[in-house]
Amino acid sequence: MLLSRMAVGDCRRHAAPWQDESNCPAAQQSLLEKQRVLIQQHEDAKELKENLDRRERVVFDILASYLGEDSLADYAHFVKMKSALIIEQRELEDKIRLGEEQLACLFDSLQPDRGK
Repeated sequence: MLLSRMAVGDCRRHAAPWQDESNCPAAQQSLLEKQRVLIQQHEDAKELKENLDRRERVVFDILASYLGEDSLADYAHFVKMKSALIIEQRELEDKIRLGEEQLACLFDSLQPDRGK
């Protein structure tokens, strides 16, 4: 999920300098620096994911020697569902935050009308 969010942000930032030809060189330089930082963060995130995947395999192998087949399947299901629920929770939190921002903007836009 982190990788996909970073990729979307990188895509937006990458397209931004070319959408408006009136950008000054300083703004383009700033955007290129942000892109460089995002590329590095993306590489770091990929490395982190690889390390997490490797550790997950090690833990699974250790548990396989202690747990029965059913218990191991329950553990695998738990880990999979926990990850999916965390992603869903973050998406819902983002939607709630967006809704609250939209609601605040709506109230702000209606504020002048109340005095009339």
